[in-house]
Order: sequence, then C-alpha cells, then structure tokens
Amino acid sequence: MIGGGPAGACCACQLAATGHRVLVLEKAHFPRFHLGESMVPYVVGAFDKLGLFEAIDRAGAPKVAAR
Repeated sequence: MIGGGPAGACCACQLAATGHRVLVLEKAHFPRFHLGESMVPYVVGAFDKLGLFEAIDRAGAPKVAAR
C-alpha cells in the first residue's frame, strides 16, 4: 500500500481487517499542512465502520460537521 493519507489509511485498515498483511508507505512527514477544520458528514459512517471514530474523537480531532 502506498500513501498514508485518508484514503490509503482507510484502505489499509480494511485490508488488515480481512487478514491481509499491510505496509503503508508515505513520502510526506506527519503532521503535514492541510486545509480544513471540519470532517464532512459522510466520513462519520466510514470511521464508524473502521472502528476509528471514537479514537479520532478522543484525540481531539477537528469538529465533525454531523454525527
């Protein structure tokens, strides 16, 4: 797997959950600059499905536009 951004990270989580061995490689250093302060409403379902939403919420992530 190449790319540790949102899509690559979610894809890696899904593959790992099905038993695949996953390696995520990212060229950029984290945290990296990005625009935006809110998560759009449709990502909440994806984060819940991946079991990530509570951890993201506990980490003090940007405000969520809908829950």
